Amino acid sequence: MKICIDARPVTEQMHGISRYVLNLIMQLALIDQKHEYLLLTGPSAKKLLPSLPENFRLKDCRTPNYSVSEQAVIPWLLKKESVDVFHSTTYSAPVFQPCKTIVTIHDLIPLIFPEDYRWIHTVYYRQVVQRSLLKARRILTVSQFSKGDLVRFFGLDQNRIVVTYNGVDDRFSPDVSGLSKKRISEVFNMKDPYILSVVNQKPHKNVAVLIRAFERFMKKAKVPYK
Repeated sequence: MKICIDARPVTEQMHGISRYVLNLIMQLALIDQKHEYLLLTGPSAKKLLPSLPENFRLKDCRTPNYSVSEQAVIPWLLKKESVDVFHSTTYSAPVFQPCKTIVTIHDLIPLIFPEDYRWIHTVYYRQVVQRSLLKARRILTVSQFSKGDLVRFFGLDQNRIVVTYNGVDDRFSPDVSGLSKKRISEVFNMKDPYILSVVNQKPHKNVAVLIRAFERFMKKAKVPYK
């Protein structure tokens, strides 16, 4: 079977979807030497992707995400390469799908917080994304909450939606050495127990809710957390 994965999100400016795609490829390379994989990549992906087995091949595809051109270029490539299954790792799966298509949707932020996006993005999401999802064989999402949003906003059959929770990179381990703890304490002047949150301040990240929850926790905690 020939499987194509949209690896264009793997760029030097790594973000959530970038890491999802990168780790997906790395783990597939470890467990699957049977199927043929075609990775649609942008200009910087080659130096970011690890050395891959022979059943993985990179295909340069520089058409931007969420563009009109990708709606023509990607279906053309899929048909030319005789792809059996296409995994769209972003919201922008092609409306015309010449093969079986799986789409990963992490959230519906552009619809839930439209004020944080340009109007064209909201229109694109409602028109193009909805049509793509209606045609996809399966839709992957990362939580039951997002699954509920997909059903609510797009009226999708919940039996076509599969919840696949995000994994944890091997670099993140609860077994932190004493030296590492000491260095963190010195750099950030954190000698008391603390809770670390790595997050930006976009509204959908719920930083205000996190702070209120921490305040309530502190009123009940017997240890002075920071």
